[in-house]
Amino acid sequence: MAEEKTLNVGVFGDKDVGKTALVGRFTEKKFIKTNTTTFLNMPVCKENVYGTSVQFSFYDVPGSPEYSSLAAGVYAGIEVAVLCFDVTNEASFQALQGWVDRIKPGLPAGAIKVLVGCKSDLKRVIQLETARNFATQNGYIYFDVSSKSNQKEINEVFNVAAAKALGIPIPAPPVSSQSDMLIWYIDS
Repeated sequence: MAEEKTLNVGVFGDKDVGKTALVGRFTEKKFIKTNTTTFLNMPVCKENVYGTSVQFSFYDVPGSPEYSSLAAGVYAGIEVAVLCFDVTNEASFQALQGWVDRIKPGLPAGAIKVLVGCKSDLKRVIQLETARNFATQNGYIYFDVSSKSNQKEINEVFNVAAAKALGIPIPAPPVSSQSDMLIWYIDS
């Protein structure tokens, strides 16, 4: 039997953007609505990532400014940084550059950086192309997700991040058209 791999994932972003719902959907396989600030939630789960068993340890860092010192202590020990914003909230998108600037110096070399637009099931204010451009300019992989309605999207975020961080080959998706193949090669 293959050895189980471990992965430490830090989840960052402003208060109320959907960080805890994102992690809860992945670890519990259900939508968890929260209305209170999470104080360093640290769930753990085991998943099959493209044929490899991976033990995920999450550090869901509170987004309120009074807890910013907590976030700084998490950076050094993670292999994946997931930065979240709410696609329905302009202020959460505008705050991203500040998060990028705080996260970057503390990340270990080679850490995978993922930007997640949360709440994609609601009426968006931040256009998909705008979010993708920001991600590209800052060296992040971008995903647009709904923790409320789409388990597959959530799984893809963490499976792709784990595969890239741990060197697990990502299988090519089934190609339904030539343009799908082009997008996959560009994103890989």
